[in-house]
This record gives sequence, structure tokens and C-alpha cells, in this order.
Amino acid sequence: MYKAHDIHEAAASEQAHVARANQGQTSGTIGVYRIGQLGDAVVAMPAMTLIRSQHAQERIVLITDEPPHPGAATTASVLAAAGLVDDVITYATAAARYHRLTNALSTAARIRASRVRRLYYLAPQPRAARQIWRDWVYFRIVCGIANIVGLRDAWARWLPMSQSGTPARLEPEASRLLRVVNKGEMPLGASPTMPLPTHARMAAERLLTAEGIGNDARLIAISPGSKMLAKRWPLARYVEVGRAILAMDPNVHLIAVAGADEYELCQELASQCGARATNLAGRTTIIESAALLARCALYLGNDTGTMHLAAAVGTPCLALFSARDNPGKWEPGGHGHVILRRDVECSGCMLETCERERMRCLTEISVDEVIYHASVQLAATSTNNKPGHV
Repeated sequence: MYKAHDIHEAAASEQAHVARANQGQTSGTIGVYRIGQLGDAVVAMPAMTLIRSQHAQERIVLITDEPPHPGAATTASVLAAAGLVDDVITYATAAARYHRLTNALSTAARIRASRVRRLYYLAPQPRAARQIWRDWVYFRIVCGIANIVGLRDAWARWLPMSQSGTPARLEPEASRLLRVVNKGEMPLGASPTMPLPTHARMAAERLLTAEGIGNDARLIAISPGSKMLAKRWPLARYVEVGRAILAMDPNVHLIAVAGADEYELCQELASQCGARATNLAGRTTIIESAALLARCALYLGNDTGTMHLAAAVGTPCLALFSARDNPGKWEPGGHGHVILRRDVECSGCMLETCERERMRCLTEISVDEVIYHASVQLAATSTNNKPGHV
């Protein structure tokens, strides 16, 4: 969980939002349905940028779910911080049937009051046919939105497989969403790009200075956590890699960048790696975290929202992926990244916790392999070369 006041900060700094809100009172409002957390928001940014350009004079309202925990990095906070939405309508995901009904009706009333004339349906794939039918009924009949874009595109066969029996490589989620908005065509700008305002850069520099990290330090962001245990490479291995990287170059400094819910995990990592490792988990807003990541020569970590944020500010990623999902779909956008992944017999399990196989797809990635790729990428970034994809 990152600090959650980004949305208020963004709203206060965007005068254009006020003009669009006034315009929306007469011309209507554009709605966007996108749920999820940090990574889901970052990969949606190219599509959201296109929506903003196509509806520059209209008010854009994001319809999304509430965060699972207070202060979590939400889709709303990311897209508002980037200036891509003017307002947010959130709904609770209560378990009890009565509360689900009342929440749905209350949300529908707010959507109707916003006068949404067109809805971009950017739900994550795959979406079952019954879910799509339910959402059509809700948005079209209950909320009264006549124009819904992208509803059919959300359907997909669950976990497509290749001829070899392993999960098939899919196009990046950012590209898919961009095609949904652009009616099947692929415009330029498929890689997410996060704008970095001056105040965020200054806040990041103040934090680094307060921690005794000088401007000459070569920073490496490290993120050992994930909300899904099945996506976590063992912490002890991150410690080994961190120590080895620090031994390579006396100017290197490791910074742990993550949410507050991973503070203890990152603190253990930093304490075991030594004096040139600093835990910054939970100490920044999302936009400040992006500014910290932009200062880094490399992101090293799991498949997380922080990884997507690093890629969005142009930082090369060395990302360790489990084989629970299709390759390609959630890989970081842009260039200069190295993805380490092992397909095993149980690839495509979609498990959030792996007990029987003990995360074999991840543990087959060795410490030596990660150290090797980290050294290659660090050498490449110092000479402006771009390492390839493995």
C-alpha cells in the first residue's frame, strides 16, 4: 500500500479538470470501467491517454472497485495522479447478497447522475460470458448508458495454450486495451508512460538526501514482494543477489520500493544486505515512487505493480515471473527489460498460493542467473545499450 493522497493532489493541480467538468454539464460525460490496483492502472494508461485525446473537452469519470485495504495503490489514484480522469465513482465489493444489491443500486444512481453518455469497458481479460451479460444488463439497463465500447472484447478463452501444451504468448494488456479503445486498430504509444511533475522529483530527491544517499549513487530498485505468494521469488535469494550486486560496485545503492504492507519484508531484505541498502517501502506517494524509480539504473523484482511503474518511467526491469499465467500479457512495456520465466508441467495453474509444487517455476530460476543478467543490464545502462529479452 502506497500513500493514498495522490488523487487529491492531482485534482488540486489540474485546472483543466474544472473546465471539463463544467463542459460536462451540457455535453455529457465519458465513463471508463477499469478495476484493479497499481499494475492494472499503469497498463491502462495508453488507452486512457487515447480516450482523453478523443474527448479533450469532456469530463471523464472512472468507475472502479474500492481498494482491498485502506491506503492501497488503486486504479483511481494512479490515473488521477496522471491527470487522465476528472472524477471517480467507486463501489464496494461486499460479500453479503443484500449489501451487493444496495451497493449496485447506489453506484448506478451516481452513474446516472453523472450523465454518462458513453462507457469504455476496460475490464481485464478473460471475462466469462455470464459476467459480460451481467455487466451489459447493469450498465445498459440499470445505469442507462446507451453506448458501451469494448464489452465483447473482454471475452476470451480461459488460459489459451500453445501447440506444445504450455500457456501461449499473448499480446501485452496495454496493447489490447489500446485496440479496444481504437476499434481494433493499433495506434502508436502502446507502452505506458508516467508523467513526473517537478514536485514529485523534488520529493524523491529530498527523501534520498535524508537517507544519506548522494546524487552520485547508482540506484537499483528492488521489490521482493507481491500480493500473490505464488509470484514471490524467495527472499533469501534476493538477499544473495543484493549482496553480490553491492560487491560489484561501491557506488551502487539498493532501495526497496514497495507499499507499506511490504515494509517488514523489505526491512528484512535491507538489513541483511547491509549499509548500502535502504528500505523506502510505504514512505512515498505513487507519483513519488515513480520519481524514485526514474532515478534508478535498474528495477529488480517480481511481477508487481511496482515493476510496471518502473517501466512506465523508462527504467530497465529485471523481472522474475512465475508461470501461473500466460507469458507476454503482464510483461513490462518499453525496451531494455529482461524477463526470467520457467515453464513447468503445471504452468498456467493461475494459483495465488502454490503449496504442492512449492513454486517450482520460480525456484528453478537460480541466483547465479539473476546476478549474471543484473550485471549485463547494469553494464548496458552505463553505455546506453539495451539488453534483449530472454
